[in-house]
Amino acid sequence: MGLFRPLYLLLVGVVSVLLKLLEVTLRVRYTERRWRLQEGVERLAPPREGRVDYALVGAVCSICALGLLMVYSASVTRAAHMMGSGVHFLRQQALFMGIGLTLMFFMSRLDYRFLKRYAWPLFWGSFALLALVFVPGVGREAKGASRWLMVGGVNVQPVEVVKLTFLLTLAKLFSESSVGARRHWLAFMCFALPVALLSKQPDFGSIIILGYLYSVALLLSGASQAFFLLVLAALSAAGTVMWFSYSHVSRRIYDFMAQFEEGAELGYNLKQALISFGSGRWVGEGIGRSSQKNFFLPESHTDFIFDIYGEELGFVGVLVLLALYATVFSRGLLAARRARDPFGGLLAAMITLLFFTQALVNMLMAVGMLPTKGLTLPLMSYGGSSLLLVCVALGALLNISRYRPSLSAASPAPALHSPAPPQAPTPHRSHA
Repeated sequence: MGLFRPLYLLLVGVVSVLLKLLEVTLRVRYTERRWRLQEGVERLAPPREGRVDYALVGAVCSICALGLLMVYSASVTRAAHMMGSGVHFLRQQALFMGIGLTLMFFMSRLDYRFLKRYAWPLFWGSFALLALVFVPGVGREAKGASRWLMVGGVNVQPVEVVKLTFLLTLAKLFSESSVGARRHWLAFMCFALPVALLSKQPDFGSIIILGYLYSVALLLSGASQAFFLLVLAALSAAGTVMWFSYSHVSRRIYDFMAQFEEGAELGYNLKQALISFGSGRWVGEGIGRSSQKNFFLPESHTDFIFDIYGEELGFVGVLVLLALYATVFSRGLLAARRARDPFGGLLAAMITLLFFTQALVNMLMAVGMLPTKGLTLPLMSYGGSSLLLVCVALGALLNISRYRPSLSAASPAPALHSPAPPQAPTPHRSHA
């Protein structure tokens, strides 16, 4: 029971957060009417710029600090053995984090509406980067997948750029005053083109993330039920094709389902991950005292850093980390609800959902509640391209949160309906 009690409590917390996600997502969907009614008001009273959301900044910086600490603790043994220096990965991560936080500050001061103007060029540029991974001498293959580009000696994963530009393009298409069939088919094209290249890499996990974002965008945009069902049928067909085409996809799912059978033998990665996470118990073994990082748990400083975190800081530390991610999640959706225009609201909601969903999937994968997949834990796992893109996205989210719609103006707001006809004056009666 020492291992399964924390896992059970974690599952209860995750389910509660998912229910809150559904509630807030529906609220964001029905704020479109408020945006439409405020369009006339904003012509006379432009939105006022407020101060930065300190709760959001504090949560992001706290996760970054914990990430640096855990990257060093989880990689010190591997770095000393492979690179000759125990602080090699820490130096790299600190460099990228410094650049990322600088980009986040820059984006928080830059009006987010300029992103709408360049949404299409950014999307096609990221699509070209995704195609370059198949060019010999440019792309790099590892573990049977072609997912990386070598840029100045640094591995760059173009799919991280595609995720950001994809949701940016969806926000642009679905924030227009009239969203017709043409815009829905354009959005489907923006989804289908990257998926075609990702299936060739292959990268099944990123396809699921893009499909999730696309489905949420359809719900927020008010797509017709027939079109939504058509998209679900297409996604189901694509999943079936990948199931039969790629053996590693079906094998991972079979391994995941087999763990729930009585007497089943767990896979090596999952077994070591659960040993690591369960060893932390309530207060953890202490910073730097993990034993699983010593070449027992693969990818201990990237995909499975959450298990090392649980081993060293325990269930109490896990609750603190979940609270920090929940703070980013709640403040992001609050910024979406308070956004001054539909584009800002949709973009804030999509950035928040991308950030939180990737974190949630990584955590559930690390404790055996989802099949293993190479998705990093945002702001925690070691990695340059993903860290930089997350910081850029959070910077745009901070900029959206700075603005509040001005409901009161010095000059009166224009009438949103035709004025009532004037009434005839009441005749004056004289009294004797």
